[in-house]
Amino acid sequence: MPIEQDGKKYYDGDEINQIVRDRLAKESDKRALVVSERDSLSAELEALRPQVAGVEALTQQKADLEAQLAKAQGQFSRYQAATTHGVTDPDTIEALEFAHQKAAAKLGDKAPDFATYLSNAATDESMLPSYLRGVLASGGDEGGEQTQTQQTQTQTQTQQTKRPGTKPPKKAPASNANDQFRTAVSQATTFEDLQKLQQERQAR
Repeated sequence: MPIEQDGKKYYDGDEINQIVRDRLAKESDKRALVVSERDSLSAELEALRPQVAGVEALTQQKADLEAQLAKAQGQFSRYQAATTHGVTDPDTIEALEFAHQKAAAKLGDKAPDFATYLSNAATDESMLPSYLRGVLASGGDEGGEQTQTQQTQTQTQTQQTKRPGTKPPKKAPASNANDQFRTAVSQATTFEDLQKLQQERQAR
């Protein structure tokens, strides 16, 4: 027991040693608990590492696939736009893409997309490099086909007009084959669809 004197407590050596030992024991217990919790958390972390690595790999794979999909969609969209203007040769499409990139670099944020660029270039070939002028059809070779149709109609009308007792036929409506082709191209979803449309167009 401590001895009180003048309002103060005095302990003998044995009591002081016991107090010190008790405090050290408590601190030791706390330290052991902290170490135990640390080791437990470390073990849990090590167990989760393979799972975390797997999630990171899946996340990277997802990002790569999304990038590939975006690239494929962009290529298909550009191929579709070129096909609308009668261009199906891959090298020619690549050259048109390069020309569009150069034009876009000059215009910056105001640059049109590839489809708009081709539509504008089909009516104003000065937008294209000299080696690409003439490759775009205004609306997919519409002019050539309409001209041929008009010539055939004119010849038929002339022949029938020369025959006695015959009346000139009514003017036939303009062919809508080009409109149908452009609509089919806009609705195509794969490269195979576009190639099939182009083959059918050439077979006519």
